[in-house]
Amino acid sequence: MQCLVEFPRCVRAAIADPIGVAVGLRHRSTGAQNEPRQQAAVMAQGGGDVADDISLFDRALAEYEAGQANLDHRLASALEALDADFNNLEALASEGKRQVPEAGRLFDVMADLRPFMDSAQRDAYQARLDRVRKSLDKLRSIEPRRGTWVIRMFLGERVNTKVWKRSELFAMKDAYNNYKSKSTIIFILFPLVQLLVSSHRFIGILHQLWLLHFYLSLSLRESLLLCNGSNIMPWWITHHYVSMAISVATLVWHDGPGYRWFIGNATKLMIWQGLIMLFQTQYQKSRHYVRMSLGKAGELDVPSSETLVEKPTNLTILVPLLYITYALQLFTGTTLILKSTVFPGSLWNFVIIGTLMCLLGVGNSIATLRVLRKKRNERRAQSARLQEQKCQ
Repeated sequence: MQCLVEFPRCVRAAIADPIGVAVGLRHRSTGAQNEPRQQAAVMAQGGGDVADDISLFDRALAEYEAGQANLDHRLASALEALDADFNNLEALASEGKRQVPEAGRLFDVMADLRPFMDSAQRDAYQARLDRVRKSLDKLRSIEPRRGTWVIRMFLGERVNTKVWKRSELFAMKDAYNNYKSKSTIIFILFPLVQLLVSSHRFIGILHQLWLLHFYLSLSLRESLLLCNGSNIMPWWITHHYVSMAISVATLVWHDGPGYRWFIGNATKLMIWQGLIMLFQTQYQKSRHYVRMSLGKAGELDVPSSETLVEKPTNLTILVPLLYITYALQLFTGTTLILKSTVFPGSLWNFVIIGTLMCLLGVGNSIATLRVLRKKRNERRAQSARLQEQKCQ
């Protein structure tokens, strides 16, 4: 076969030196005849070495199989113990549910007797009831979690979304914060690009698809954090659902004068909203670490980028900026509803998106107002306790 491949070269060599070629072919033929005998000799000499290698391999494999069997046994025992522990947790959670009505009756009795107690008795009983409430919260935290309706829609009704390893909980929280911080920059850049190249509908489609992914991802992540002990307000997740509905309504909007008028105004609002989100996220992230160190925030609590977690202590300009944003959302939504008669071909787009924008403005305003009112009541209660201590 090799001679066939090298035929042209052999012909040229034979023409140049016929005697040398003949001698070379004779040596090659002799070597080919002796090759099987040489291989047999090598195998005969190395037979003992191969047997030793096989014996060593057999012992190594046997040792590995013994270690693997031990590991499998330990794994089976650990899984059985883990299953038993989960059964115990479920039993404790069921027992905790049965204690809730009795604890509620004790709280009601305390409320009735509070006016007839002196301050020392009231504080002592209140401290004991606070310990009862914390114990019930711990028992409630081990109950299986099914998540919000969006999670149930994707995963099913019987999937438990409770995460037990603390390292995985913190990893989930860090992933949420990192995703939101990075996405805020994209939230600002997309409408900027869309303003510069407003004639290209493809950019608008990409923008709305990204917004749909952004709000869906936030809703799923926040739902999982909520299931595992975070203090996320339900409105924040509802806000993401409403924003997704706006993105869907914008995606199916046909290109025309009404669509271009809406995009020209909505992108400016989104740039403003993105800047406020960036400003607020950075501020509340720094405040969140302070609140954790003071025991005012849990380890799984996350700062919101659209509403307040607490009233700002040294940044009073943040609250007016937020309410300006909510007012702009209300104004934009109302304008869309009123403009629906100007663009008859886009009537339902203007009405639906305008209504959803008004819903966002009202919902965000109420959520922020609740946070401010809660903090004000907490400060008043703290001041009252300090005043009672001074009187004593």
